[in-house]
Amino acid sequence: MDTSMDGKVAIVTGGSRGIGKAIAASLAGAGARVMITSRKADACEAAVTELGEAARQGPDDAMVLELYAQALLAADEPKRALSVLARLETLDPSAPDLAFMQGLAYVRLEEWTAAVNPLEVARGEAPDSARVRLFLGLAYAESGSTEKAEK
Repeated sequence: MDTSMDGKVAIVTGGSRGIGKAIAASLAGAGARVMITSRKADACEAAVTELGEAARQGPDDAMVLELYAQALLAADEPKRALSVLARLETLDPSAPDLAFMQGLAYVRLEEWTAAVNPLEVARGEAPDSARVRLFLGLAYAESGSTEKAEK
């Protein structure tokens, strides 16, 4: 059985120490590009240095960045998600759901005015999307602009 991971990307949460770090090392040894995450940036940086070229602290592939941003939003980490989405925007400005995820991150931060522009872009991309209309209406209502919330 072929166990090569050549050309694959692996995301290892908790990859800065213990079992996570061992899994990251094993995957890197099998040829995968490994992205590790950790709650402590300094431990993550040390692990990346130790694991070498195959490990990175953040991905540079648009699809991986989009998945990572979705995971951060699901984990209620909107500030980190916005940082990842900014990297995604430089790689692929037309990435699906980019504007919606940016708007959602601002909604999670309760930065209502900042949420409006990306959600308007998302509405332009998917005018029939109930989720976009829901969050856009919420952003308009919370920012005090009820007339636009009714659109």
